[in-house]
Amino acid sequence: MRTFLSDFLANALATGLGAAIGIPIALWIARLLERREERTRKARILSLLAKELEQNVHSMSEWAMSPSKPKDTAILHAQLKDQLWRAFSDGGELQWIKDPNVLAVLAHCYHLIAAARYLSDRHCETIEKATTVVSFLDPDPLLRVLDDIVSSFGGAAGGFMELADRSLGDESNV
Repeated sequence: MRTFLSDFLANALATGLGAAIGIPIALWIARLLERREERTRKARILSLLAKELEQNVHSMSEWAMSPSKPKDTAILHAQLKDQLWRAFSDGGELQWIKDPNVLAVLAHCYHLIAAARYLSDRHCETIEKATTVVSFLDPDPLLRVLDDIVSSFGGAAGGFMELADRSLGDESNV
């Protein structure tokens, strides 16, 4: 009976020590893997959004340098992209971006894209009306505002790229 009791206590003590040491280690490993997965998702999302913004910067730069801006405005409208932004925001994927500064600059960039698309669309409608009927609408102010938006977009997109790189760099040190 004594050997049974001593064996039981030894096994119970070993099991208790194993659980006391093993469970915290398992939780630590799970947390570490979860953080790594979050960083990977965040990096993937930021990378895809950065590529989409770079395409828009390129399209807007080409339009800004164009000698025939009024004619190229319809092309600008067609080239501006926001599909990834809409998919990520509708799908809840932006939750992985925890930095409010990155989200604010990103939202501002896509606001400028939406404004540029809207103004280019209105400009095209104004030009179309002016050629089909007598119109008192002057398309030049729309073009000037669109030009201002295009010129500020490059800086906003560059700011996003810097913040995204810094945000990813800060997390890799954790």
